Amino acid sequence: MKIIFLSGFFMPEQRPYVEGNSFGVIQNAADALQLAYLKGLSSILPNDVLALNLPFVGSYPKRFRRVFFPGLSERNFGGARVLGVGFLNLSGVKLLWRALAVSKNLISALGSLEWRNEKKVILVYSAHLPFVIPAFLIGRLFAAKICVIVPDLPEFMSGSGGKISFFKRIDRALFNFFIKKVEYSVLLTRHMMARLGLEDGRSVVIEGISNDSLGVQGYEEYGQTKSILYTGTLDPRYGVLKLLDAFLAIENPNVELWICGAGGADRQVENAAARDGRIKFFGQIGREDAVAMQRKATFLINPRSSEGEFTKYSFPSKVIEYFSSGRPVIMYRLDGIPSEYYSYCFSPAGFEVSDLSDCIERCISMPLKDLNERGALARDFVLTKKNPAVQVGKLINLISKDDDDR
Repeated sequence: MKIIFLSGFFMPEQRPYVEGNSFGVIQNAADALQLAYLKGLSSILPNDVLALNLPFVGSYPKRFRRVFFPGLSERNFGGARVLGVGFLNLSGVKLLWRALAVSKNLISALGSLEWRNEKKVILVYSAHLPFVIPAFLIGRLFAAKICVIVPDLPEFMSGSGGKISFFKRIDRALFNFFIKKVEYSVLLTRHMMARLGLEDGRSVVIEGISNDSLGVQGYEEYGQTKSILYTGTLDPRYGVLKLLDAFLAIENPNVELWICGAGGADRQVENAAARDGRIKFFGQIGREDAVAMQRKATFLINPRSSEGEFTKYSFPSKVIEYFSSGRPVIMYRLDGIPSEYYSYCFSPAGFEVSDLSDCIERCISMPLKDLNERGALARDFVLTKKNPAVQVGKLINLISKDDDDR
């Protein structure tokens, strides 16, 4: 089996370029998940994976400083070959250009002698039509099977909680058409299957993948002042405003709230930090810095509640990242998170602001020994049960089982 991975992660040499030219949110969570998939694929199928990689960055001129995103020559990266495909990043023509660039490189790869007599699978990351449509059309020409990883549904990617524009409705309709035509799909939650009308035997749920290179590192000792850390997108939908309200209701002077990220709630976070010196706002920081802060904080918190239908179709990527840190985690019980995760974290009793405040205060009062134990168990859980080889192995088993059944 040979796999072409249509992806949009950042190669190490590209990250400084992306961070230096981006305005607003950088897709760090999507980047980490794709790299984890690549690592899993490489461990199972060494030297049989080619990534055609067009990084997910904002469009010029509003979200990126450069009108053209340069490519990279093909190279070996962790046991896989990666070809960085350049593209015109101009808003309005970017999506068409990416589709044409993907098409050209797919035809070149699939038509080569190396791939001609092999079983071929095109693995597509996300509901990104410039990847999905070329994969489907060109895959048919070369007898390649198609598998789409669906980390988000198009109707919930606009940040409007389901109220979407005319163009988003077209995007959703096209994606819903093509996802039913491809051979396989990888879903983040079990609820996605019914929503998309997919067959059980052709889909597998992989909610996330741990980054074992992060989890094996040590973490710092707690300071005297206990700290609660949130890293991620500052979108009101994700509960950051509820977190501010819950923290402000806590009078303990020896606890701090650290917030890292960017998004629509920036101003509210800045105002809260100006009113209360215990709130520290660091803005958007690099991934390595975020991981270092996670190992330094007393608690990590995910304030996303069950408000909004999108939570049924979403698994917060920060859950596995938080667990990997070895720090105790506070998070709500959500429909999109498998129940097994809740044996390794602390959860509010309800979804009110007061419930979150009560949970934080209860955790603050616990002995450090108990907190360390809970964090260590969580880390062991994701590193052994959710690592790249285990999770990506589910995808490979799905494809292989289908062949065995024929």
